[in-house]
This record gives sequence, C-alpha cells and structure tokens, in this order.
Amino acid sequence: MSGNAVNKLLKEIKKYVKQNSALLVACSGGADSAALTDALWQLKDECCYKITVMHVEHGIRGQEALDDAEFVKNFCAAGLHLYAGI
Repeated sequence: MSGNAVNKLLKEIKKYVKQNSALLVACSGGADSAALTDALWQLKDECCYKITVMHVEHGIRGQEALDDAEFVKNFCAAGLHLYAGI
C-alpha cells in the first residue's frame, strides 16, 4: 500500500475509532484484513488502542487456510494479542 493510501487509512481510523478503545480485529490473513490490522497497530500507542486479533480456521479449506493461520500467528508475534480458534 502506498504511503498516501496508508496516511488516508490512518486518518479515517482516527476519525471513527475513539482513543482508548478496546478493539477486536478479525484477521483472515488476507491483504485487506492484514492491512487494517497493521494500520491499527501503527496507531496503537498514539491512540491508546487495546488490540486483540481474532483468527478462526474452520478446517474446511485445507493447506491454504493453515497457511493463513500461520501468517496471522507470525504477524501477531510482534506484540499483538491473538485469539485463534478452530
């Protein structure tokens, strides 16, 4: 995502999500949900967001879904709380 697009996204998030919010972010591991999760992570300290990421692997898409689950797990390892369900 270009810097301009990121800045627009961050501005919109700050416009609609109040400071000190507790957020549960559904992250499939796809580009859209990963971008949203990353944007919220970038604003975490500035806006005092308490972020929990949720990922559910339903067991119906095979290896691709397992790869998505691993991606989300690794993505969150930098300091995001992850709730992963099966």
